[in-house]
Parts: sequence; C-alpha cells; structure tokens
Amino acid sequence: MFVTRRPQDHDLVERLDPGYWHPAYVALLAECTATLVPLGQFITHITYGAIVTGRRPEHDPAGCLLLGQGALRHSGVDASDCIRVASDSPWALERARVQRGDLLLARSGQGSLEQNRLAVYHADEPAVVDCFVDLVRLEGIAP
Repeated sequence: MFVTRRPQDHDLVERLDPGYWHPAYVALLAECTATLVPLGQFITHITYGAIVTGRRPEHDPAGCLLLGQGALRHSGVDASDCIRVASDSPWALERARVQRGDLLLARSGQGSLEQNRLAVYHADEPAVVDCFVDLVRLEGIAP
C-alpha cells in the first residue's frame, strides 16, 4: 500500500511507469537511420557497492579507492577526496570492483540524480563503488 502525502503530477507518474511510451517516439525512431540496439545487450555486469550498516569504513593508505557519489563530477571521476579501504574489508566486495571503462552512476539522492551524476572510470587504480553508486560494465560499445 502506498501513501501519497502530496498530489503527484499525472504526467510525471506516467513517465515513471516502466511501460511508458510516448507516441512521438515512433516518428523519431522512424527517421533514425542508425541501427538501434537495446542498451541491455551491451551490459555484462551491473551492481552497486556494499551496504555496511552501523559503522564507517576504516582508512587504509595501501587500500583501494572507495568511490562515492561525490567522486562523480561533470568532468569525470575525481577521487581526490575518496578514502581508501583494505582490499579485504566489507566495503571492498569483488562484485563492486571497478575496471577501466566502467560506467558509474549515482543511484540515490536529489542532489545527485537531478544533476545527472555519471562518469566513466578511466584510471587503472584499484577502486570499488560504495552503496550509493551503480557500476555498469559494457561490452561492444565505448561509453
């Protein structure tokens, strides 16, 4: 059961429906000369970072970078303010390890999602994403 605390714009609610399709898109797609392929056909791995409750990550100067939403800038990934965590810490899950070319997206928060925070990881330095960043690994296209 959902509780609505304030009326929502009908158009917004409709657009948030995963089945939403505006008829104007049909005309646009008909004019497109490029071959269109669903993005999902290029995704080989999609995940988010570890959810560890009740404590903060411990800094390990020799560890891997922990990339949060703040590292996703309009100019790319800026890890200068990120802490490092031990490779065997609960925050450094194998599935959340970032590779060169991975697409990173902020996954929550008005200040992140509305600012279109996303970036491609171009470094070779070991890193993991935190629980507020989605990691999307693509194959067959360059992000």
